[in-house]
Amino acid sequence: MTHSHDTSHWAEGFKPMLENPEFHLAEHLKTNLVPLYWLMCVLPSSSILEVGCGSARGAILIKRLQPWRRVVGLDIDPEVCKLAAKYASLTGVNIEVDQGDVFKLPYTTNEFGVVFSSGLLEHYEDEKIIAAMQEQLRVAPTVIASVPTDHYYYQRGKREYGDERWITKVDWLRLMTDAGVIIELSFMGGLTEENGITVVVTRR
Repeated sequence: MTHSHDTSHWAEGFKPMLENPEFHLAEHLKTNLVPLYWLMCVLPSSSILEVGCGSARGAILIKRLQPWRRVVGLDIDPEVCKLAAKYASLTGVNIEVDQGDVFKLPYTTNEFGVVFSSGLLEHYEDEKIIAAMQEQLRVAPTVIASVPTDHYYYQRGKREYGDERWITKVDWLRLMTDAGVIIELSFMGGLTEENGITVVVTRR
């Protein structure tokens, strides 16, 4: 069964963030401390790519805190790209925003030091998740992915964008291991009810 990823309604979902951009930046910072720590402290690369960037809050936060870096946000939806650029402008941050496909990134091999995503991979079937991770590992030696587990749905009782797949942390670890080598793993939530994980993966 092929799992399609519908992005047609994303732009409308991100528009409310433009009304109070600093509040939403602060919320994103609170919920993404682990990947942001890795990006800014553990991986001192000169260039960073956020794939499936949506509003590009992660990319904006990094650029604000480390303005000397090249920071790029990429999304497949042109309307979302426009909103991301506007969001960055409203926060006084200058990032690059590109339109492109995570399965065929418009960048050269090793163009970036690290690629990251938050809430992207759960929208795809297993084979596409592995393919997306391997394509990210082509343009950067390290990839950081934050994804929800099946406990996220149990706790929230709703779907965020309508086509997420809620799979277990064991399934996520299997997929990430198929894509590359896991060098770091952290869980979000309680010890027995992790609602999300952040995985740092490198090439084999």
